[in-house]
Amino acid sequence: MPHTILLLAPDADRVAPLLARTVEGLEVTACTSLEAARAHLVGTSFDAVVASARVDGGLAVSLLELDRAVTVPPLIVRAETEGEREDAEGAGAALAFVAEPDVRVMGAVAAWHLGLGGGGPSAPDE
Repeated sequence: MPHTILLLAPDADRVAPLLARTVEGLEVTACTSLEAARAHLVGTSFDAVVASARVDGGLAVSLLELDRAVTVPPLIVRAETEGEREDAEGAGAALAFVAEPDVRVMGAVAAWHLGLGGGGPSAPDE
């Protein structure tokens, strides 16, 4: 059974297919704004949310403040600075890490967090 993630990032439409090909058994739904992420989380189940710290509409960790009727899966935040990482962890992110927006890094972190064996060293051609 595949694992599903919601990818929340400014370039999610471009990155999602690459991320799905980088990690075997991973299905990726792309969204580029907090509004779109909130809509996807209502009535849809994901194993995790992988998000850039800052996206259109604000901070990714604001997803953790959704109505209790909405189940928010573990939130994995890719931060650009150590301060953003600390802020995300302090707000309750399951995991925060500092990295460039590299599909290989995001794939490896998602695979590790989900217990998958994928996330190899090379990414498909961008």
